[in-house]
Amino acid sequence: MSRVVRTLISTVILSLLVMFSSDPASAKSAEEIDAETNQALDILYAQSSAAKELGAKALGILVFPSITKGGLIVGGE
Repeated sequence: MSRVVRTLISTVILSLLVMFSSDPASAKSAEEIDAETNQALDILYAQSSAAKELGAKALGILVFPSITKGGLIVGGE
């Protein structure tokens, strides 16, 4: 078997092991989610009075308290 084929097979096997060896997903409690959301909004409102003004008028606000980066070939954030 040529060196290129062995390298390719090793890369594929390693990639599959990494993809399928992740930790199982676990959900946070509603209280933890609310606390993180309130903290993120407090930080935003402290940095921008315009955001606080707009938040007071909004019917709803979509908040991402934490963002995780990741990727394998194609990245995501």
